[in-house]
Amino acid sequence: MSEASSPESMSLAPGVLDTIITLAAAEAKGVAAVEQPSAGGLRGLLAPKPAASGLVVEMTDEGKAQVELHLQAFYGHSLPEVADDVRTAVSDALLTQAGVETDRIDIFVDGIAFAA
Repeated sequence: MSEASSPESMSLAPGVLDTIITLAAAEAKGVAAVEQPSAGGLRGLLAPKPAASGLVVEMTDEGKAQVELHLQAFYGHSLPEVADDVRTAVSDALLTQAGVETDRIDIFVDGIAFAA
């Protein structure tokens, strides 16, 4: 019989948190897509090179996640409400599925999508 595991004794494979975050965000109301940030505008001028994906996750010394998430929202949805829904969905998913608390979740709406 195996011993019960605790979050302190568990390690996650690279990309697991990214997958949890991406799936939780994609299911939030008003989200069209989780995407790579655009390289245009002021961000394109200042950034040395674009991020590889629309998601950056860093862990604090206390073991909490700091998340930067880029997405597209559907036209007609309140953007502050979409961001709040995504923050709640991501925070809840990380806590329940991986036992990871969040320190902050920054949402960037890089575009608007129209329903087909």
